[in-house]
Amino acid sequence: MTGSFRFPLGYLFVVRGRGPSLRQKSIRALCVLGLGLFCAQAVGAEPETSGLALPEAFQPTPPEAVPEIIDAMTSRADRALSRAMKAFAETDEPPYFMALQLYDTTRYKTVGVDGYANAIEPARSVSADIDVRVGTPELDNTHERNRWGGGGTSSAYLPENGASLATEVSLWMGIDNAYRGAAKQYEAVLGEAQIEVEREDPSPDFSPAPVVDDLEQVTVFEFDAVNWRERVAQQSARFLDHPELVNTAVTVEFVQQVRTFVSTEGARVRNVRRSAQWRIGAELIVEDGMRLSLSDSEVVASPSDLPNQEAMVARLDALVERLEALGKAPIGEPQAAPAILGGRAAAVFFHEVFGHRSEGHRQKDEDEGQTFTKKVGTQILPKFLSVVDDPTIEHLEGVGLNGHYAYDDEGVAAERVVLVEDGTLRGFLLSRSPILGFGHSNGHGRRAPGYSVVARQGNLMVQAESTRSDAELRKLLIDEVRSKELEYGYLIEEIAGGFTFTGRVNPNAFNVRPLSVWRIYEDGRPDELIRGIDFIGTPLVSFSRIIAAGETTEVFNGFCGAESGYVPVSASSPALLLSEVEVQRKEKSKQLPPILPAPTSKDGLLQ
Repeated sequence: MTGSFRFPLGYLFVVRGRGPSLRQKSIRALCVLGLGLFCAQAVGAEPETSGLALPEAFQPTPPEAVPEIIDAMTSRADRALSRAMKAFAETDEPPYFMALQLYDTTRYKTVGVDGYANAIEPARSVSADIDVRVGTPELDNTHERNRWGGGGTSSAYLPENGASLATEVSLWMGIDNAYRGAAKQYEAVLGEAQIEVEREDPSPDFSPAPVVDDLEQVTVFEFDAVNWRERVAQQSARFLDHPELVNTAVTVEFVQQVRTFVSTEGARVRNVRRSAQWRIGAELIVEDGMRLSLSDSEVVASPSDLPNQEAMVARLDALVERLEALGKAPIGEPQAAPAILGGRAAAVFFHEVFGHRSEGHRQKDEDEGQTFTKKVGTQILPKFLSVVDDPTIEHLEGVGLNGHYAYDDEGVAAERVVLVEDGTLRGFLLSRSPILGFGHSNGHGRRAPGYSVVARQGNLMVQAESTRSDAELRKLLIDEVRSKELEYGYLIEEIAGGFTFTGRVNPNAFNVRPLSVWRIYEDGRPDELIRGIDFIGTPLVSFSRIIAAGETTEVFNGFCGAESGYVPVSASSPALLLSEVEVQRKEKSKQLPPILPAPTSKDGLLQ
């Protein structure tokens, strides 16, 4: 499994049959544990590097000290790489490139359950990822292994107070481990090259990129913690009026992450990312054993951008109403029928079914299905549709985009990439690992801490040249239903998640898991809410069935997980009409609803 697309409403999985071995995972875990032993350095005066000093009792670093500490760590990272390059130059296989990325992450989180919310306290972590390349840009240790690291990437936990000795020891061990892994892997690459067939894509393993020096300033993250705790507690108390619901929660989380990238090429890039996320969720177990879960969320750049209390309460009440309606709805049956994908549903669908298949490393990996690799210049979508990925855009239709960033995780400036123009495939998303016909990064090399960089989506946007009103889309849907002599079609409003197979062994199919689906009847009967179905299919066939687009673009913000971990993303699209989709029954539990009455019900224990 390469990862999952974690939107606030759920998970969307990209499935493959290859991943890190248990031994690799164990080695990583042991390295982290070992490096963590060096992180209990005292807050206060730094010890002399010429000798060890006993640590004092740990105390959290005050927020106002963080910017200065980050500057100091940046300088230490630069020095560590410089010293390492000189030392490794004496080895049999000296590295030609090294990079180090520092992460300074502070999270403030409160969870409200049944009218109570925990205090918002900062949880800060500091770490580093070290990348080492041995060999040459044409052939190095990442050859055909950059999807999972393949040696040459190591991680280190660092002291949050920036203590020099603990920082330098952790960086030293991390760099040494990364080099050893890279050298060992490069030997394997050279050996395999002698016995394997020639690759279809002879592109180098690493491409040149402009050297950037841009260190964004860090400021203190401020908000009213007491007020937010009270708001979350009050919201969660509203679930008490609905004892039939289980696993209810309200969460608010504020995150500041400072990423500092330095390399032996001289690059120095710092990005400061702040986000505020509000999430609500609840679950209902119906009499037939099906577990129905709904959630709602908002992901924005600042706490001040979140909805006010009245709007949040209204959305919570609407979620409860939708969940109770789903509990009474009939179960859908397997069927092939026309369908309208609402804008947010279409956005998730395109991120999953098209976006992942446009990522550069999938064109290079011969274990991949390579759906679009040889289709550049070929029409793959209707001529009225185009698709771009533009991380430089901060807002769309008045909504902040979660996939915005200025520089990727290889220190390369983000670029607007035209993937499909008037239905014709034009390009791919690229990191510094080039592919045939595309020799340079376009600023889409991304990762979460602890992973290796691969090409990833940022702000994926589906754009329509010709559009139809909602009424026109509905009429076209009914016309399609009649032409196929069917009773009804579908309106798929929201998608929770799903999964797709992108490799060659399994069918290149997807399973998208809707939250809200309506039957639209040909004879004019009222629309009917249904539950318990999944939307399935294959990419090329599904794209060929898109026949119209709506007028209004909708945005879905979330987090996407794949080979390089969870990264913030956005997807946007107008509503889309498909001449045919296939649905199948969803799996269901055999568990009955809770037997014991809820304490908040009239028959409960506490009444």
